[in-house]
Amino acid sequence: MKKGLIFATTLAMALGVGVAVGAHQGKVAEVKAEEAPNTWMFRAQLNLAECSPHYAECVFPEDKPVVGAKFHYWGTNVDVTVDASYMVFKTFDYYGVNVSLRDDQTITGAQWIIDQKDEGYKYSVDTHKFGSDDVTVLDKSAAEDFYIIEWQYKHEWEKYGDVWKWKLLSESGDTASTFKLDINAADPKVPLEKDPVNNCLKVTNFTVENGEWIGFVNNGSVQYASSTKGMLDEASKNLVHGGADNWYYVNEGGEYDVFIYSDCISLRLYGIEEVSIYYVTDSADATVDYIYTWGGAGQFGAFPGTPITDVVGVKELTGNGVLHFQGGETAKLIYSIPVTIGYPSGDTMFMFNNGTAEYKSDERALVGEAAYWWTGPANIEAGDAIEFLVYAETRRNEVADTSVCNVNKVNAKAIVDLYNAFDDDIAATYIDCTTVYTWKDASKTENTLVSYKKVVEEYGRIAEVAVDGSSLYFDGLNYSINNNAVIIIIAVASTSVLAFTILLVFKKKKQK
Repeated sequence: MKKGLIFATTLAMALGVGVAVGAHQGKVAEVKAEEAPNTWMFRAQLNLAECSPHYAECVFPEDKPVVGAKFHYWGTNVDVTVDASYMVFKTFDYYGVNVSLRDDQTITGAQWIIDQKDEGYKYSVDTHKFGSDDVTVLDKSAAEDFYIIEWQYKHEWEKYGDVWKWKLLSESGDTASTFKLDINAADPKVPLEKDPVNNCLKVTNFTVENGEWIGFVNNGSVQYASSTKGMLDEASKNLVHGGADNWYYVNEGGEYDVFIYSDCISLRLYGIEEVSIYYVTDSADATVDYIYTWGGAGQFGAFPGTPITDVVGVKELTGNGVLHFQGGETAKLIYSIPVTIGYPSGDTMFMFNNGTAEYKSDERALVGEAAYWWTGPANIEAGDAIEFLVYAETRRNEVADTSVCNVNKVNAKAIVDLYNAFDDDIAATYIDCTTVYTWKDASKTENTLVSYKKVVEEYGRIAEVAVDGSSLYFDGLNYSINNNAVIIIIAVASTSVLAFTILLVFKKKKQK
């Protein structure tokens, strides 16, 4: 069976192919307390215990599960309620949230709030102890002793006025005083750093070799290490494989950073690439959609990003409808969008949108040379097919009358070799059914749409090379043709394709 590697190699053969900062003295601006940076942090977690929706003996009715959780904390210069994020089911269900505060803020009270379907919010009793019965004021100094405080639901309720509140198993909760990155079971393990400015825990600039794995360890009865695989964001999932819930192999050795946010773990591999992605629209009209990226430099700006047609270097690949990708009477325009992927100066995730928060596409990882529709994952196979079609159209548009018949034998053979390198099902799905406008006959008075498979067959005739799966076959210097096949002279130029130089296989990697 023909593989993508064969296609990439064949395509490559066919193509032949510090800023100095000066010191500045100035007046120091007065910083208001509420604008000062956060300087200390911890992670708050809740073990739902007996009210866990996935727990077989859950005390709540099956049709009225817990569907969310919030953490409310108050004290000196602070009174905040924040959403907690679902983490994992490990015997019980867990929620968690990172909490970062300023020097002038302390916590003297807190409570958890669970959201029960059809029943609304249910409040825990207040707690005034934090990780230890001795800590009744949680401040920067006290928080230095741990990473996580985890409280646990207890199915006992107390009435406060007209409100029933559920109890905590321990008012102070349990703590994890150590939290470390484990690389291939080697010692010493690497402690995570608290980053209150960005409200995350992190380890930066660590190296993992090919074949090694990473995971996390923490002490105490706090749940975290065994939930890390499920908490990886979509871009990070593409960087790992195998393993278990608490450890996984990296796909590529190199230098990494890892960040633990409130709702996810983000694993980032250093190294960026200048690539393109292909946006297959559902319209013959120029797109008005935007592209928004994140996970690094945010190269297209704050949400909603940049209109696709305004992106520097963007190309429309179908000649405004000369090529009909995957067939159909109505063309679907395809845009090649240059993007920088990777870390730290590229991005890892993206979405399309119409310029508003109300109409957004799926959120997906950026994968170089992949095709994307509004919904669905990255499609490498469709991306390869689009590159082939663009390459073939570029060769055609270079010759007189933009006619297939005028393509020389060397280029015709290169096109057929590329086509033959595709798996049959990929060719059938994305290339054979694609159509292109041609002259209907030698009189050149009327256009018609013709299957690209027949275009490739014409290149096979020129090159004297058999086309896989073709009704034509080469025998010596004679090409046999059945009654349904035609000799094609394409004379409608895809002008935008003409301008597009297809050197996509040779991706330029920038130094970090």
